[in-house]
Amino acid sequence: MKRVIYWLPLGLVPETKDKIMKRFGLHGISINGETNADDVKPEDIPILEETERRGFFTIRMKPD
Repeated sequence: MKRVIYWLPLGLVPETKDKIMKRFGLHGISINGETNADDVKPEDIPILEETERRGFFTIRMKPD
């Protein structure tokens, strides 16, 4: 399974999205509003999950 972030279309400020992507080392957003998050460091997963709980995005697990 691969971890994918789905950015919620709630009018997230672009600067905030950029800061989140930089913090976790994420790159690119697909046409479907998804970003591959497989490269997030294991020690950063709890922080990534907390960011999800705060409503910036949802984490989806997809088959490889």
